[in-house]
Amino acid sequence: MPTYQFDLFKKIPLAIVAMKYADLVPQTVFLVFVSMVTLPMYAHADDASPTTFDQFIDSSPGSEVGHQGDFPNDAYRAKRVNKNLWTFIDRRGYYITFRTKLEAWCEENGGVYRGSGDDLKGVCLDKQAPEKVLGAYRVEITRTASYGDQMTAGYATFYYYNQDGYAQRKSEEVLTEQTKREIDQNNQQCYQDQLRAIQQNPQPGMNTNLGMVIDVKLPLALIQNTAYNPTTQWVRVAQLAPVPKKFYCSGSVLPGTN
Repeated sequence: MPTYQFDLFKKIPLAIVAMKYADLVPQTVFLVFVSMVTLPMYAHADDASPTTFDQFIDSSPGSEVGHQGDFPNDAYRAKRVNKNLWTFIDRRGYYITFRTKLEAWCEENGGVYRGSGDDLKGVCLDKQAPEKVLGAYRVEITRTASYGDQMTAGYATFYYYNQDGYAQRKSEEVLTEQTKREIDQNNQQCYQDQLRAIQQNPQPGMNTNLGMVIDVKLPLALIQNTAYNPTTQWVRVAQLAPVPKKFYCSGSVLPGTN
């Protein structure tokens, strides 16, 4: 009997310890769970949202590109993202997240976002003064290797613009568009001049859209073309035009000069 009592009292403390240990396990698990949930929240809370455009750039993906000379189109900063198995810089969807973050930053700083459909360029304009640019960007994708039509290696460069750089870039774009219009107008004038020369005064040796003129009996012209069967045919002069090409001012339809 005493032995039994002694064993009983001896086992009671062990049972109490076991019960306390059993209670301690779920408490420990709970504390670990809480720490796993709250630590990222605290870490996120410590990361202040970017307020300036430079801070937004700092938080954006990519590695800073050293400013060696002038960046294209008057950008003042640039960052580069290399393509890998998980970074699909050549896919349109890759840039949606970037655009969404820029839109959020823009709105938080009293701006309105305007961007392209492919998310490869955009600008944040001040709501109160739309002529003021809070920040802008454009992306250029560079392929260094590809397999078929698929890009296998390369990088995307994010070019960032402030007010001055963006204004200069837009000014250059306007000049470029104006130059293109002038070239197109001049090119069209050269085409019309050559068209009149062919139809009003066709001469043997002239190259035309249908072939070379080898004889003229108005309103017909004898045209030689190896694609014809036979190789020479009489056609109406009104059907003749300059040889199709991209730029007409750099060539001539005179014999032997085209």
